[in-house]
Amino acid sequence: MTTKYLIDIPNLDPSKPWIVIKECDTKDKAISFTKKTWGAENGYLCLISHDGEYFNIDVPNLNYTSTSRTEYSYSKRAVQNATYNNQFLTVEGFYHKADALNFAQENYQTNDDGYVSLISRV
Repeated sequence: MTTKYLIDIPNLDPSKPWIVIKECDTKDKAISFTKKTWGAENGYLCLISHDGEYFNIDVPNLNYTSTSRTEYSYSKRAVQNATYNNQFLTVEGFYHKADALNFAQENYQTNDDGYVSLISRV
């Protein structure tokens, strides 16, 4: 059996499962795709950003990389915010980084710095 590497991204709704968007034959190809598409380092992406006022929890936009423009069920808010040109979608904003980190860890199982791995080996 050949090892495959799946690229899966967190769902905008943290109660729903992650979405597998691509399958790669090698880890190097998977790492390259995540870096080129979302700026992930070694397949790890930080879900916390800061816009000057808020610490935001951002997830990759499913449609940003989609060539088929497949539609998925997102909440009304997500549909309003989602455009094919936005690389990330904001889930929630917080005034304090600690609150954002707690949310990211509880809902997306990030590490202590807010990073998640987008690559899984199967």
